[in-house]
Amino acid sequence: MKSLALGLCALFCVVAWADLTEVDALPSSDDEDAAQPVLALFTYANTQYGLSLNKLTWYEAQLFCAEQEYVLANIPSESMQTTILNFIQSSAVDELSSLVNEPIWVSGTNQGLGTQYVWHSSGARFTYRNFLRNPSSGYRCVAINGLTGDWTDESCRDRHYFVCELQPCVPKTT
Repeated sequence: MKSLALGLCALFCVVAWADLTEVDALPSSDDEDAAQPVLALFTYANTQYGLSLNKLTWYEAQLFCAEQEYVLANIPSESMQTTILNFIQSSAVDELSSLVNEPIWVSGTNQGLGTQYVWHSSGARFTYRNFLRNPSSGYRCVAINGLTGDWTDESCRDRHYFVCELQPCVPKTT
């Protein structure tokens, strides 16, 4: 009975120590504020878009856009892609100049359907594609090149800039 009591006491001490260690490892709120992406805003066809000035994983970008009441952008047409590229390339903002040659996250993915790519934000299958090469690398998330407009499949865990799109409110019909 004594050994059981000592064992439980030791277990409680270890659990308390683990909780304290985990709390000590959390980042301070100052670190979190510094890591928040800033969005450079532009409008196309009555829809507002935001281009990040910080890099996040595809999943983090999805979450960040949702927290701002946006979604990762869909590129359903060549004209939409041209608008995004024109904004990136013509912007006078110094922070955006590094975007030109880097992948930029959009909502395209094949995580649910294997070889079939969809826009995660809407669930729509790709009707317009601009892949540089056939996406066969096994990566699941789509990014565009800010200079050429070519699409590439990338590891969703890589950190890239991203484009958010403000989803218009659509009233339900009964």
